Amino acid sequence: MSIRLAAPLALWLAACGATGHPIDGDPASMPSPPAQGPPAQGPSAQGPSAQGPSAQAVPASVLMVGNSFTFWNGGLWRPLAAALGAAGEAATVEPCVQGGASLEVHWKREEVLSRIDAGEAEVVVLQGDIPEASVASFEAHAGLLVERVRAAGGRPVLFMTWDYERLGWLSLDAIVDAHRGVSLTHAVQVVPVGEAFGVARRERPDLDLLASDREHPSQAGSYLALVMLALSLGVEDVAAIEPPRRWRRLSPEDAAYLRGLGERVCAQEAARVRGLTRSRAFCPN
Repeated sequence: MSIRLAAPLALWLAACGATGHPIDGDPASMPSPPAQGPPAQGPSAQGPSAQGPSAQAVPASVLMVGNSFTFWNGGLWRPLAAALGAAGEAATVEPCVQGGASLEVHWKREEVLSRIDAGEAEVVVLQGDIPEASVASFEAHAGLLVERVRAAGGRPVLFMTWDYERLGWLSLDAIVDAHRGVSLTHAVQVVPVGEAFGVARRERPDLDLLASDREHPSQAGSYLALVMLALSLGVEDVAAIEPPRRWRRLSPEDAAYLRGLGERVCAQEAARVRGLTRSRAFCPN
């Protein structure tokens, strides 16, 4: 099964006339060197719509700014590089992560700002953690980082995370609303992983997306995030987004459900933004 989420994004850009915007935890989970995905094998590896004029190309370089939600279970950048590389040319995905960091903390990190300013990444994924700060802090610093990425010639993307027990003062609905607000204010794309967590809780209460600490993602949670990031960055064949072999606790049946869930929620997000662009409420990136 394939999905054409790249085409809606290109339509959003066309509608705006836009061209330039287009740990805490286990040491074994800490980041390793940048991941590079394999090049595609032959023209057909890009999928049918990747050749079309309306499709947005899969990025060749991605910088992931985040915290333990990004680097748990061995990190998302290696499997994301593999998924992007299988859909197009070889892709490089690099982490810039710090345990427990909110976007406010990242805004104050010289490493983050210098890597953004270098302009080497086509896409910069910004993974916040609102319970570690506040909604106001998230809104302010997400906006600052989004505009910093754009000033360096990159495309910012917000990775929406989820609620958890340790800092349970903020609900999932409030996290979703905060991301929607930043998306509307700054016309930036959101990958609604947290929203998909909520759907999974209702549909599959037996499938635990959180690890035993009730905060970090289980292997199933990390795989759902991987699927949604890959689809949101232009990968079309959801069946080709494979979990790493080290995620052995993830059954084939659960993986299939998570692919379908990620596809559904990403498609709903694309439809939501299409509706906003028709109303001229906002134009992402």
